[in-house]
Amino acid sequence: MPARGPDEIRAARGRCISAALGVYDYTASCGVTAQEQKILLLVAEGKTNKEIAAEVFLSDKTVKNYVSSILSKLNLQRRAQAAAYVAKHKPGSTF
Repeated sequence: MPARGPDEIRAARGRCISAALGVYDYTASCGVTAQEQKILLLVAEGKTNKEIAAEVFLSDKTVKNYVSSILSKLNLQRRAQAAAYVAKHKPGSTF
């Protein structure tokens, strides 16, 4: 896969978040699965891994792996960044 520049990464990240929020259809370029989109929205609500696990019927460890994968795909380091990014890109947000 060819290297991407910063602008391409930002555009792909925006498409990923938009897909997770239901603004656009799922965009394959970001690689975020439907299950990861669901978990991303729960992270954005401030839920812990344990709370997310109970809601989506997975183990805490599986949720931890999903969160790590999501952060990696979106080029983020912390779940707080993911939550802030989702809040910023939510339809109708004035963030």
